[in-house]
Amino acid sequence: MAYEMKNNEGSFFEPRSDQSIFYQGKIKIANEEVDAIIIQNHKKDGDSFFRIYTDVGGVKPLTDADKSKFKQNPPSVRGGFTKDFTEYYITAWSKTTSNGGRMLSASIEPKDEQKPIPDNNMVEENKPKPSDADMPF
Repeated sequence: MAYEMKNNEGSFFEPRSDQSIFYQGKIKIANEEVDAIIIQNHKKDGDSFFRIYTDVGGVKPLTDADKSKFKQNPPSVRGGFTKDFTEYYITAWSKTTSNGGRMLSASIEPKDEQKPIPDNNMVEENKPKPSDADMPF
């Protein structure tokens, strides 16, 4: 059975032996400086190809005190990132692959929905509510 990628889930694996960080640094996009890395990969025929990745957020390992707040199966890392102007939380658990390698199994959740900005800069509770008299029918 083929592996099916589910929405808001993911997996991170240790780099393959044919992968390496080629260069790392900063780039400026739309007047914002971001961290970036270039990863070198190798095709089956031996030719190299390169991919650029930019920083979208971060994670940090949980301390023992953080892990004690969970009843069972505490995550290994937690963090957040932004994609297409939406902020997300990411939580990941360390696992061992069937061939003995290490991996992280991740769960992704959108951060709480932000309240919409009220029309005309009015505070929502002070905004007049439509009444039946305002309706044309």
